[in-house]
Amino acid sequence: PFAQAIRDLSIIGFYFLCRPGEATAPSSSDSESAPFRLCDTEFIIGNSIYRADLIPVHLLLAATSVRLEFTEQKNSNRGEKVAHARSGHATLCPVKATATHVKHLRDHHAAPDMPLYVVKQASATLPVYAWHITAALPLAATAIQHITGIDPEKLVHAPFVQGAPRHSSS
Repeated sequence: PFAQAIRDLSIIGFYFLCRPGEATAPSSSDSESAPFRLCDTEFIIGNSIYRADLIPVHLLLAATSVRLEFTEQKNSNRGEKVAHARSGHATLCPVKATATHVKHLRDHHAAPDMPLYVVKQASATLPVYAWHITAALPLAATAIQHITGIDPEKLVHAPFVQGAPRHSSS
């Protein structure tokens, strides 16, 4: 579940151009951002809009769009909602990634104010931090190096990865 959450939150962060504290557990250096919660997330199916904490779970993967409400934003447009439709990609889709993660949280009876960055694993509730995603970038780059041609070693030495704590992930 933790590795799946890192993947899903990375995709959400990419599509919604999130600051680290919006898609992951906030750090003290990202005090301007408020994390997304279940109740800040909406799924759209046809003309119907469902909040993530209220949508019937069996409808999650039928959603055609996902919308997040930025309760606090660096440009001061509080309450702005940004939506994305399905990308058409089998994996890199904002709707699929958000639906998968919301389903995980809903399957574990998450409250409406539960931050999206939370992962339920066994009996533990674990936060996903920005450095978890940063540390996963070289692994992702290795997996698609044959497509991108980017040397994963260049990512390991990039400034945004150097500050990340080293760990082994699940």
